[in-house]
Amino acid sequence: DGNYDGRYAWINDKINSRLGRVRLDYFICDKITELPNVQGFHGIFPDKRDPLEPKINYTTRVFCGGEFAIPLPNTAGIDDPSKYRSLFMCVDAETMEVRWQVLIDGNCDLVATSYDGKLAATNQYNTEMGVHY
Repeated sequence: DGNYDGRYAWINDKINSRLGRVRLDYFICDKITELPNVQGFHGIFPDKRDPLEPKINYTTRVFCGGEFAIPLPNTAGIDDPSKYRSLFMCVDAETMEVRWQVLIDGNCDLVATSYDGKLAATNQYNTEMGVHY
């Protein structure tokens, strides 16, 4: 039914590109994950249920959006806008390991998921990929 089970809350450490998980039974941070290939991320959003298994009625994934486009690979020059990318990523809610990362254009802002867990989305800005401000 997508009701909140009260086990965890997730917080983002934007400046260090880390995702923290807080156990709500003890109110302690029990896991911190560094998100690779990202320079700051903004929106995070846990899903409400597993999209493939209806019996799993709790959060299985946390989605994160990289806010700043950076040269990828990190050895690319800073003056070539075609090398600047951002990432939309998925973190496993239980293991806190990164499941996948997708290269996108622009900078992610907010992240959301559908009620049934089948869709995840982010809104973006700077899709024209302006490098020099």
